[in-house]
Amino acid sequence: MSKKPEHLKARAKILRHAVRLKKLYPNPGFWASGLHKGGLRDLAEDVGMDWYYDMPYWSGSQSTHGSAIAVERHIGIDSAGAPEYKVGLSSRRLRGELAVCCDLLVRTLALLNDVCKLELNQICADLVPEYKAVFGDDSLEQVTDGD
Repeated sequence: MSKKPEHLKARAKILRHAVRLKKLYPNPGFWASGLHKGGLRDLAEDVGMDWYYDMPYWSGSQSTHGSAIAVERHIGIDSAGAPEYKVGLSSRRLRGELAVCCDLLVRTLALLNDVCKLELNQICADLVPEYKAVFGDDSLEQVTDGD
């Protein structure tokens, strides 16, 4: 948008590079197509995060795409068969979404603690029983077992 000579020069340089790099990204609709993967699901699978893609990411992203699943969160049918418009936040399915978010936060903190040597071992160890007390899940065992 700028007509300043330095910006026009930078734009021309970027476009020259883009032409050379275009062949490395065969699918213009997928930012990581240069990695020769079909989509985000393939990338998640490569790093062992397929469950996170299949569950929280996929189900959570349905509301951003035009589908029956997306509409269902906002429009329902009342007992008389008339459309019912759901406006605002809902607590429906909130427990599962909170469990996934908390799981990710606890695991991320434990990973950062290990990698960055933050000395938060006791905090990480305390978070696992707190999580279990609220959600009744033992999926965080490996976080404090050194796995």
